[in-house]
Amino acid sequence: MNLRTQQTPSISCVMPAFNEAKSLGAVVPHVLAALCQLSPRVELIVVDDGSQDDTARVMQGLCAAHAQLVCLKLSRNFGKESALTAGLDIAHGDTVVLMDADGQHPTSLLPEMLLKWQQGADVVYALRKTREDQSALQAGLIGLFYKLVNWRNPIEIPANA
Repeated sequence: MNLRTQQTPSISCVMPAFNEAKSLGAVVPHVLAALCQLSPRVELIVVDDGSQDDTARVMQGLCAAHAQLVCLKLSRNFGKESALTAGLDIAHGDTVVLMDADGQHPTSLLPEMLLKWQQGADVVYALRKTREDQSALQAGLIGLFYKLVNWRNPIEIPANA
């Protein structure tokens, strides 16, 4: 059976966390609830990227309370991309979702994104419509970031992805 057309594919969600002790207690149960509405076979992998706050302690408590939660602690801060890679390396899902631990990614988009994947998309991403919470300088730097990322890149990543 094609994994994409399966009624309920297994879903892994990788969530890098750096100094997110204050947000994890609310974000983790919210994301798990959203994932469990999509599939009975889910795992949420939270990767502590060398946090200096109580992130590891909060993660440990959450792992004890949620069977679908996998907690991984890196020995130091390696950066978001390395934390994502570490989580991807241990993910078991038919499909993998990447979400930030601060709760900025709306879980309400997950059903539509999963559907796009089941319809054949190799990669599904969402775009931010507005950046009202950022200054003109920040918005300009973000725009420059996307120009640099896409410079000589065969696969274009849209701004605000």
